[in-house]
Amino acid sequence: MPPTRKPTTLFALFLAALVICPGPSAPAADEGWKPPASPESLEPSLELPDLFTFADGSRVKTQADWERRREEMKRMLLYYQYGRIPPRPDSVTAVDIKRRPHSSGKGTEEMLTLVIGSKRKLRMRILLNLPKTPGPRPVILSEAGRLGGNRNVPMFLDAGYIFIEYARSDLDPDRKDFAGPAQEAYPGYDWATLSVWAWGAMRLVDYLETRDDVDLEHIATTGHSRGGKMALLTAALDERFAMAIPNQSGAGGSGCYRILGPGAETLGMNDKPWWYHERIQWFGEREEYLPFDQHFLKALVAPRAVISNEAFEDLFANPLGTQVSSMAAQEAFRFLGVPEKNAITYRHGGHSFTTDDWKKILAFAEWHFFNRPPDDKKVFWNTPLPMAGLDFKGRSNGGAAKKQATRGKSREPSQSEPFMSFVKVGDPGNKPDKNFYGRGVFGDVDSAYEIGTRRVTNEQYAVFLNAVATSDPAGLFNPDMQERPEGGIVRLGSPGKYTYRVRPELASKTVNFVSWYDALRFCNWLHNGRPSGKQGTATTESGAYAFSGRESVGKREKKARFALSSENEWYKAAYFSPRRGYSNMNIIGRAVVRPENSKSSYGAEQMADKFWEGNEAVVSRLGRGLRSGGWFQGNNRQAAGRFFSNQEMELANIGFRVVRTTD
Repeated sequence: MPPTRKPTTLFALFLAALVICPGPSAPAADEGWKPPASPESLEPSLELPDLFTFADGSRVKTQADWERRREEMKRMLLYYQYGRIPPRPDSVTAVDIKRRPHSSGKGTEEMLTLVIGSKRKLRMRILLNLPKTPGPRPVILSEAGRLGGNRNVPMFLDAGYIFIEYARSDLDPDRKDFAGPAQEAYPGYDWATLSVWAWGAMRLVDYLETRDDVDLEHIATTGHSRGGKMALLTAALDERFAMAIPNQSGAGGSGCYRILGPGAETLGMNDKPWWYHERIQWFGEREEYLPFDQHFLKALVAPRAVISNEAFEDLFANPLGTQVSSMAAQEAFRFLGVPEKNAITYRHGGHSFTTDDWKKILAFAEWHFFNRPPDDKKVFWNTPLPMAGLDFKGRSNGGAAKKQATRGKSREPSQSEPFMSFVKVGDPGNKPDKNFYGRGVFGDVDSAYEIGTRRVTNEQYAVFLNAVATSDPAGLFNPDMQERPEGGIVRLGSPGKYTYRVRPELASKTVNFVSWYDALRFCNWLHNGRPSGKQGTATTESGAYAFSGRESVGKREKKARFALSSENEWYKAAYFSPRRGYSNMNIIGRAVVRPENSKSSYGAEQMADKFWEGNEAVVSRLGRGLRSGGWFQGNNRQAAGRFFSNQEMELANIGFRVVRTTD
């Protein structure tokens, strides 16, 4: 593979995506755009690929340039991720039409079947919920696994909207190794399931164009999870959709591939590969080689409207990465003069499509369809998740403005002995767990070792800071430790005279807002005997890991006495049973309600809660390993998958655990 560029800070990671540089007008994009001969020949990029640079390196300057760039982006996305779709068929007609009053009394239900194409005659069932209001009416189009199951329809009927559900499975049943009716009808196209569903939504609009009761200028498409991926793709490809509404759509939808919050689905963890073209699988744990990211998809909707609805606790759908993709796509909306048409909202809760989500959808549609803005427009640009101290354009929290520090009591950290406690993990040479995701096996360790009984605490980290961070050139202290309520450390004094204290109520809690590099430096300090002095080779910059400038490749030195837990060491300490091996690997993962002090088979604590722990694994140029014993998604053993996040990310729910080598 070609050499990668030197890792950069997260600011540099997004700078190209957030700034439009002046340049000459770009030539027309090649109508016969072709991908490189092989994926290995792609140029890696640690930055989000720039929306405004053509594949040949020339720049977008005018709106005409942008239209050509849009076509290039579409081809790229379809080739690598979704598969190419057939053109519009020659006809779409309705048969088997049945009508009855809506159960709410607010309108009429109209059930029918669309016959798509005069020769192939694909069939797709749809349900139209028609309000009592006369004249052409706006449309909300929602994919559905089961027609007639949405309890929020009366809300839209009251507002005068046609609410349509369509049976996506009629064209593709969403099954592994199974070609649906649409793929069988068009064998010359390499489209995957999401593309089939998107194509089906387009055919529904073909039919709506034959009716006189539809406001064709105001059609929105929405869906949840996999349906949200489909809805965003649909609007990106078909400009007849005036609004895209992806709800918690995650990977392949609104979630950024290059920026992953803890617990976010990755390309390598995708257990439903038939949703995508197989070419995308090459980029699993090689995300830096992607010639696009999901901000492309949102930017393709501009200047039409898009709203991403997210939930803080829906980690698998990557709420952090979705915020990033919205912020990066905002440059396209600004370029076209419609910044308010790009929206993102958050709520607390899990992976679901709630009534609150539907209310926000209706309010956003009323604003951008009929110029009825909400009292507070800021509710539709909600970017609450911290970005490791970066100042992004459009951030709702004021960006670089100084925060108000959290007030409260603090005290000097204690240095009681033992400074840290460990449990022994024996049974060397154990067999690994199964290879559930085709990304390798985990949990085999050749030698005995000791692992921290608990994660590193605020108390321990504050002692570390007092020893080596009177000036802190490496940035071991993050102001969020002091300024956010989840943080437990306070900094006093001025550069060269910094001292650190702990908030008593959080002293024994896990230290957070630390980067992967911070964790390696803490291990160096332990290895070197917990010395005091400036940050250098004798304190933080060498020992267990070698640093060059601010960065380290993360290769553990053979002589290391303390280290960040490796992925296998963490996995074994959490899931292995000396008697049963990994036969019950997921018992901790299922036990998401276990108390914080629950123990693994070896006695390691805090492994069954939902806090995430960085580990030693260098997954890719963009990712470092994360694990959490309390993580479980559905019934597909996600605890055995491989999670990772960016090495400079400093979040409230990521900490780390130390291992100690034994003779």
